[in-house]
Amino acid sequence: TVTDVEPLTDVDQPLVDWATDRFAQAGLELPELTVRFDPSRDLCRTNDGRYHHAPNGDRVVTICTQDSGTFADQLTRRRTLLHEFGHAWDVANMSAEDHDELGRILGADAWNDHDDVWADRGVERFAEAFVFALLDQPRRQLKVSLECSDLLSAFSTATGAEPLGPGLPPCAA
Repeated sequence: TVTDVEPLTDVDQPLVDWATDRFAQAGLELPELTVRFDPSRDLCRTNDGRYHHAPNGDRVVTICTQDSGTFADQLTRRRTLLHEFGHAWDVANMSAEDHDELGRILGADAWNDHDDVWADRGVERFAEAFVFALLDQPRRQLKVSLECSDLLSAFSTATGAEPLGPGLPPCAA
């Protein structure tokens, strides 16, 4: 269930509905979330998006990319929302033991060590696996350099779900 702090705009509501539907099509249940949009980037600490627990305990996804109406902006916002929803799904469903296994699959030394660069953290690689598996564009815009077979293996191992199409790129043998 997705709630919001302020009513979502006519641009943002369809985006949230789309991402929620992608998870539902894969048979993945999201925890209750509050979704916010902050084009100022203040709430995301200069990142495109952020998932966190608010002081009141709410699980919050904030998207900090503007939508100028271009295809590139819309694609960035879609991939960011899937990534942040991936974090929410992870926190609601995965254990430390699961993280150890997924970290091995994804080639990460640690799950969420802030001394590691962002793209080397298991938690970020796993969130990118959701982008790879659920995005509805043939070309995946990822922020990590991993074999697609590793991304798909982590996604399927953790979720038990099949990736959605269309047009998944072929995986290297």
